[in-house]
Amino acid sequence: MLLIALCQGALYLCLLPPWQHYDEPTHFEYAWLIANRPGLPHAGDEDQAMRRDLAASMLARRFYWNLEQPRLLTDTGPIDVGVTELGHPPGYYLLVSLPLRLARHLDLESQLYLARGVSLLLFVLTVAFAAGTLRELTPPGHDLRWAVPLAIALLPPFADLMTAVNNDVGAVAVFSLFLWGAVRTIRQGLGWRRVAWVFGTALLAVATKNTAALALALAPLACLVAFWTQRGWRWRWLVVGVATALALALPLLFGWGDAAYWYRGNPQAVQAEATRATTPQAPLGQHALQLMVPAGGANQMLLSPLAGVSLQRLGGQPVTVGAWVWADTPDATAYLGVAYKTPSTPWAALQQRQVAISTVPTFVALTLDLPPQTMYLHYQISLHTPAGAAATRMFADGMVLAEGAFPLDQAPRFDDSRATAGIWAGRSFANLLRNPSADAGWPRLRAVVDRLLVRYIHRSPAQSIAALFDVWRVAPIFFSAMLLPATDSFVQSFAWSNVRLRDPIWLYLSRYLALLALLGGLRWLLSRRSAGLALRPAALFLLLVGLLIWANTLLRPLPLLGELYVVPAARYTYPAIIVSLLALVGGWRALWGARWRTSVTFGLIVGLIILNGVSIQTIWWFYQTLPPVR
Repeated sequence: MLLIALCQGALYLCLLPPWQHYDEPTHFEYAWLIANRPGLPHAGDEDQAMRRDLAASMLARRFYWNLEQPRLLTDTGPIDVGVTELGHPPGYYLLVSLPLRLARHLDLESQLYLARGVSLLLFVLTVAFAAGTLRELTPPGHDLRWAVPLAIALLPPFADLMTAVNNDVGAVAVFSLFLWGAVRTIRQGLGWRRVAWVFGTALLAVATKNTAALALALAPLACLVAFWTQRGWRWRWLVVGVATALALALPLLFGWGDAAYWYRGNPQAVQAEATRATTPQAPLGQHALQLMVPAGGANQMLLSPLAGVSLQRLGGQPVTVGAWVWADTPDATAYLGVAYKTPSTPWAALQQRQVAISTVPTFVALTLDLPPQTMYLHYQISLHTPAGAAATRMFADGMVLAEGAFPLDQAPRFDDSRATAGIWAGRSFANLLRNPSADAGWPRLRAVVDRLLVRYIHRSPAQSIAALFDVWRVAPIFFSAMLLPATDSFVQSFAWSNVRLRDPIWLYLSRYLALLALLGGLRWLLSRRSAGLALRPAALFLLLVGLLIWANTLLRPLPLLGELYVVPAARYTYPAIIVSLLALVGGWRALWGARWRTSVTFGLIVGLIILNGVSIQTIWWFYQTLPPVR
């Protein structure tokens, strides 16, 4: 089995030309800098000569056939070879740097293949870890002992990723080793070596990549489940205890009082106070938006994305935005506007203007023209204070975004304090914003937790959590923008996800297989009785791991506020590859009677072998027919 994994990995290692894996140039650069410079690199530590050689190699390998070519002879700034990876933890790169230290005399492409060789070793080890995990879960001679590790080795996109220079490889290997240790601890009981195994690999996962850092939270749970199993206590009390602990932790992690449907817009300067305040100065109702800038100067903003509005109708038309604004200091600067995206703009473009602000509520407004084909739109209000300024608090109420142009010197008259509609200069209008008077509130992640997490996960958890509560906006795009990219790339995506299987039959077959496997897995969970009681704690732990890893992947695009979001590719689920393939193979197997199970398991493996042949042909043909560099 390990020999099959080694041959499979070596095939994909050689099949993909240099630099043709996702962000491989900059992942390799990170390891190269460790190997060739003292200490760990930091942002801005690029080596210009190395980047020039790297870009030249990428040009020779037709990397830029559909991209703008870098300027190799420039000295005005770093040569662009992709998005830097220097903000990631160094664990994987330290390992890859070891052979590079001995190969400094070789050209970069030769060093790249050495680095890929480290990933290949981790790929084979991951298959071994899967085999070890299945030995803990199944009796001798059980089909799953060979079928699950073999399926992992034969899954084409997984083999493609695991032979790339990418810290996802390290995350997968370390988390798989953690998972083996956790299952072994649950099945065989606590011991100092097993506990060291679980917590040691959990710490390694944190030092490798944030997609595997969940291991640190799962390690105590695995040990607790193992302890409970040893004691033979009733499981209901464990459930009650964990639920009670979570209930006690919620007030420490979350507060209440942010304005519903209004997102914090600056994760680098987290506002500690709630974004919704009760104030007698509010022109409408009792509440207003609240933006706070601490002493010393900063920028705070609040965003409200539109939902349930036909943007096709608004595209190419004028809109009028406005609000009642005031502050506790007279020298604050406020900006009001909208941000939008079109098919030709990967990032949201901002149209805003500075507006007058004083210590008494004043209505300000402006009219903006939206471009045709607007596909995303949000209202934005911000507060800016210069360096050295005193702490400033700004309020806003009666925010409005209306279709059409309205007089800017007149304030609208709303029908009620909710500000959902009214009359403006004698014309009726509908306010397209949700919660425009800040009357409704929702939970907020506490600022200290947000600051701690944003540095590690490189995105704002406060914004993502807010999006989870914004079901009206997120639910319609969940299937197309979040679920399908993750599940489909499990079968068809290679290289930079730009090489895809041409025949959609593989997608349809994989979807049906996944659905049937899910049904089979549920059938197995619900049908086990006394024979499965000893296995159930480990099985439920693995189920929790799979759900958490997949949930983190599917929710990765959030908050979807006009940024160039990360597509939820299957590679983010690969730390739980053992769980995913166990669910797939085991669920498929559980659908059949005992006499058919070995045969259908073999059939699934044969299907993966055929898929490998199609994938290899697709990848080879893509690079053989690659057009020359422009």
